[in-house]
Amino acid sequence: MCLTEYDEEKAMQMFREEGREEGREEGREEGRQNAVLEMVKDGDITCGRAAEKLGKPVDEVERLLMELIKE
Repeated sequence: MCLTEYDEEKAMQMFREEGREEGREEGREEGRQNAVLEMVKDGDITCGRAAEKLGKPVDEVERLLMELIKE
């Protein structure tokens, strides 16, 4: 049996850093999505093109666009 030293403070720091990175990634994705939806709203691109850029079905892009318009 092998025992290893466990540094709780170091482990918690690692978890916090991972959480921050996940949050940053989610924020970037949300910002990118909103930018593409704004382009649709402004008439610069179609819902179909936005769906391609976002990798989402057209009906989901339309739903997201409606949510954006309501805000």
